[in-house]
Amino acid sequence: MVKEKIKNLAPGAFFNAGPAVVTVLEHFADGRTLLAAKEPIGNRPFTVRPFTYDRTDPEPNPNNFAFSSLRYDLNTDFLDALNDAGVIPADKVLEAEWSLADHDGTNRYGVAVCKIAMLPEPLIRKYYDAGLLTIDDWEWTITPGAGYAYYVRSVYSGGGLGSYGAWNGGSGVRPAFFVDSEICLFLEPDEVELSDAALLREFTSKQLADEVLRRIAAGEDDGETYNINADIAASRIAAALCAEKLVLMTDVRGLLRDKDDDGSLISVVQVSEVQSLKKRGVISGGMIPKIDCCVEAVRRGVKRTHIIDGRIPHSILIELLSDRGIGTMLKKEDEA
Repeated sequence: MVKEKIKNLAPGAFFNAGPAVVTVLEHFADGRTLLAAKEPIGNRPFTVRPFTYDRTDPEPNPNNFAFSSLRYDLNTDFLDALNDAGVIPADKVLEAEWSLADHDGTNRYGVAVCKIAMLPEPLIRKYYDAGLLTIDDWEWTITPGAGYAYYVRSVYSGGGLGSYGAWNGGSGVRPAFFVDSEICLFLEPDEVELSDAALLREFTSKQLADEVLRRIAAGEDDGETYNINADIAASRIAAALCAEKLVLMTDVRGLLRDKDDDGSLISVVQVSEVQSLKKRGVISGGMIPKIDCCVEAVRRGVKRTHIIDGRIPHSILIELLSDRGIGTMLKKEDEA
């Protein structure tokens, strides 16, 4: 049995909460943690109430989540099932204000105040781009289509967005909710994904090495392991441990604008710049998998990643303990 507070689970970790396997999306400074179902729990209409199309009618518009049948179902049936499962008690699910702004930024409906909702379009974009959500088919957001009474924004495979009628029954439902970050989980090891720091701390160094190999390098036959790229393994382990930094060592100074000129070192790269640098040929050859691993680590919650020259004496100490650092650092745009 594993006991750990939710606040100690890395973003991207997931566990079985009963009616759904839920993913940790983000921890907030005010003591809340945002969770969402790892996959939609089924397909259903956004609302089944007999609304009219007349926007002057006193009946709420069908694309207003605050008055939708989905809001009712999620805050009764789903919340009850969550409580009955015993992993997350209903009183630890926090009431929240969910923005109902249209996808163009206008706001006709204000907010929906409830415990269980679905993600609005901006958060879908945020967590999908961060690699924390996998989207395989159409699913609802709570964002209304701008200027319409009945269209609701939906997201589909690949992260694209469109609008669907509120009565359409073909879109998936991915519940999302805030919980108290101090909640203690009591789970069996096979009920929580290895990538959370709590489970990793249960292992000795040798057990950790064996378990990581078993999980990420397991072949189809018993006892068979694959040859896994060391940078990929390091990237995933760093994210699992909620590491502050990931340092990859190589035999060049870092990322160079001109591979033949050591003086063309790029000291800092924003994750959003990577695709452009690839297209321009700055990131090429053997540097591509290293940069990709750094980007993946950052998207999974590692604050900064570094590619440094391992030939320099004491290179790791210089990078970690000095202000100047060496090599190339990759980070998100919002990191100082």
